[in-house]
Amino acid sequence: MCSCEWCTKRTGSAFGISVYFPEDQIAFLGEDWKTFRLTSDAGRWLETRFCGRCGTTVGWTLEFLPGHCGVAGGTFDNPKFWYTPQRYGFARSKPDWLEIPDGLHVFQAMPGSPNE
Repeated sequence: MCSCEWCTKRTGSAFGISVYFPEDQIAFLGEDWKTFRLTSDAGRWLETRFCGRCGTTVGWTLEFLPGHCGVAGGTFDNPKFWYTPQRYGFARSKPDWLEIPDGLHVFQAMPGSPNE
């Protein structure tokens, strides 16, 4: 879970949910995929992968997490959340009304960044 500026804009919500997989264990099928690279709140690049037909951002790679690919948690075919959140990034940006569940590793900024 993350409340960085990019995740909140990407989802139109208070936070984004990302599920990460090793890059060699995931494939995006079809031919209409587009990519866009931007700089995160932490000053590192992230590259999004989105559908060229509908514009939905489905996945991304992050400079700070080489060899892995993130997938938007709400885009899986099964609408139930079958995974348990483990981390909350950019907690400093969360809305005051949002309660972070117990048991999560909480980071005020990007995990591993100098600002953390």
